[in-house]
Amino acid sequence: MLFAILFSVLLVFGCISTTVSVPVPTTSSSGVTTTTNAIELFDCKTDLVCLIDLSRDCLPAKAAQVSKANQLGVLQTITYLLETRGMENNKCIFYVRTEKIDLNYSSNLVNKLLAENLTLEQIKTKEEEANKVVDAAEGTDGTCRLEATDLVTVLAKWKASAFSSDDLKDARCMGRMFAQQNANETNECTLSTPFPALALARGGRVILRVDGFKGSEERVSWSVLDPSVASVDFPSGASVNVVAQNPGVTKTTAVDNSVGPNCKVSVTITVNP
Repeated sequence: MLFAILFSVLLVFGCISTTVSVPVPTTSSSGVTTTTNAIELFDCKTDLVCLIDLSRDCLPAKAAQVSKANQLGVLQTITYLLETRGMENNKCIFYVRTEKIDLNYSSNLVNKLLAENLTLEQIKTKEEEANKVVDAAEGTDGTCRLEATDLVTVLAKWKASAFSSDDLKDARCMGRMFAQQNANETNECTLSTPFPALALARGGRVILRVDGFKGSEERVSWSVLDPSVASVDFPSGASVNVVAQNPGVTKTTAVDNSVGPNCKVSVTITVNP
């Protein structure tokens, strides 16, 4: 009878049912994590309205969300997998994974680079290097437990492309996607930055600052994944001057050595012509 009711709901909202083997982790009060049997998910395809409606009762379902943006000529396409996996202790289990990230240079950006005497081969190489940087984020996932009403609110915001780093701050989240957030909420590491990502024109400069470091600010060190894209003038201190060198995407990372090498925060830097 329950399956018949769920199937009727899916017909109304245009969802398609499918059986997917999804293990659900459960953590006991003693901290021991076990895995329950696989659950049946209902595939909403790319229909977030379907997922939102089913999440009101924490019914198992999944949907794919594709987010697109143009960052100064760099076309970004990110695909997320969103799943509701039932309830645990009166909380909805919500799973999210970054499936795919693609960066493509727009024709306008390509023309600008050509005008600066870059060849098509060089431009293609830059584009491939940028994609290699963001490839590291593919597969990043996490599981959160939150009230159904809060989950509906979050999904409604995401449907409207109104993303915020605070959307799940009140939920109990675990996984690599939330590793930095969880680390910065511990008593040991409180390092943070108001700039998780920024875009600069080539030759541009910006001062980045971190807060929440322990001890002397001289114990904060900085590094850049690809110095040919962006560099830092002063590799230590709470503030650092970032200089955009060449078009591409890279990351600069600050580490609070007063706490340890795992107390760090990163900023993604996109350099455009």
